[in-house]
Amino acid sequence: MTASYVSDTHQFQESSSSMTVTVPSGVQDGDVLLAFFVCRDLEPDTISGWTQIWKADRSSFDYYAAYYRVASSEPSTYSWSWASSTSVPKAAVNVIALRGVDSTTLLSGVSNTDTAPSINAPTAGLIVGFWASYYGVATAYTLDASMTGIEVQTNLNSSTMSYISGYEAVAAGATGTRTSVTGSAGRQHGGLVYFSAAAGGMLRRHPGMDGMVDTMSGGMVG
Repeated sequence: MTASYVSDTHQFQESSSSMTVTVPSGVQDGDVLLAFFVCRDLEPDTISGWTQIWKADRSSFDYYAAYYRVASSEPSTYSWSWASSTSVPKAAVNVIALRGVDSTTLLSGVSNTDTAPSINAPTAGLIVGFWASYYGVATAYTLDASMTGIEVQTNLNSSTMSYISGYEAVAAGATGTRTSVTGSAGRQHGGLVYFSAAAGGMLRRHPGMDGMVDTMSGGMVG
């Protein structure tokens, strides 16, 4: 099976302490799902059925978080709710589906800047990046040039919340940092999540990269 990006979905709300988002299209049992959150006036915590990868607090009111789960008879939608510090919290979520990756090999790095830190990948695999900004005058993100774009959302919540996500096939070793910029003076956040290709699988590189031998499977990367 080829390690690859499948699809994604996203949602934004600013009128309640709950959120419902559709499951990404084409999801199959065994796929790995990532959920990236940007939150104002509510703090993401434990979400039933999901494992938290990171939570980054930028202030008493701004939070960024990442979670994952392995798909198994998925419902048509996911719903989340939190105890909020105000009556009208605001939150955005980007749910991303991957196929052919090994969830037990997850590694991550996160920072409160536009630059996501390098990850020491033990084998060839996929990285998914997520960058977000809240507060200030948010403008559209420009994705790191080495990555293929997944989702970009700009000027949510009265022009104060923006985010972008992307993915990339990587070789074993240090991935190097990835930087995606918004030009905003807000509170930036950037992170990477790594998975190795599942046993016996191959890597699908993003368009424009030459085929080369995949040392994990002996096959060719597309």
